[in-house]
Amino acid sequence: MERSLSDFIEQGGILVCISTMISGLPAHAFSGIDNVAAGRTAASLVNFGLRANGGHVLVLQANSTMQSHRDRIEGFVGHLDKLATVEIFLTNETPGASREHFAAMLAEGRKPAAVYETGDPGDEIASIMETLHDKPIWIGHERNEVHDELMRQGVLDFVIDQDPLRQAKWALGDVLARLGIEKSAFSNVRRPELHLFCAANLDTV
Repeated sequence: MERSLSDFIEQGGILVCISTMISGLPAHAFSGIDNVAAGRTAASLVNFGLRANGGHVLVLQANSTMQSHRDRIEGFVGHLDKLATVEIFLTNETPGASREHFAAMLAEGRKPAAVYETGDPGDEIASIMETLHDKPIWIGHERNEVHDELMRQGVLDFVIDQDPLRQAKWALGDVLARLGIEKSAFSNVRRPELHLFCAANLDTV
């Protein structure tokens, strides 16, 4: 795919990536959120929860090939309190992988102080989280109905989300501008920004 996209750009094609950058390509536009900042945001929430007491933090990395996930890891690890220890487990979006690893950690007596998922479905580990006394801080990505319900139940603490509608509008505006159409309904769309959700703001957004 990368070779085909490189050829497309070199032939004058216009490429705008919406959810993740693609490394190894000639310069192209990206309408997605700042995923390094998303990782830093997750680390800030964990830091606040741990209150400089340290602790073991489990990172469930859903994907190692997508730049967005690598950026989230970079931001998270770089901003996490130095007193915390980090364990990164790559799930490759394999069904059951997150749940099995989390269950194995608990069986070994290694309950993490926090869990950060870069993209796996929330219901993978929800049933285990629901049984835990003094539940770990849990932060995930992508708002959906499952995550909303888990936040309302107090199982999932925070969800960091993209801004799909604005990302699409910004991408259209960029393409039109490069085609010489300077004024359109998409000309003044602001850069997409990440959104942070928790139980307290679900009904107000």
